[in-house]
Amino acid sequence: MTDYYFPPGRSAIAIITLIIPYTPLASVLGFQALPLSFVLILMAIVALYVTAAEIVKGIFYSRIKF
Repeated sequence: MTDYYFPPGRSAIAIITLIIPYTPLASVLGFQALPLSFVLILMAIVALYVTAAEIVKGIFYSRIKF
């Protein structure tokens, strides 16, 4: 499989995006925190999607040579 470069800035933005609704800043911005169980389920769905996409991509590129 291919190694991907994921810049640290993107990781920081993702973490900040997930944390903001659980901080006092959320009320200032009008945010409401989602239940933690929902966030965990959403993360699991995304992880399964990425895994499935990588598996299918690997199968595709093993059969099709460019």
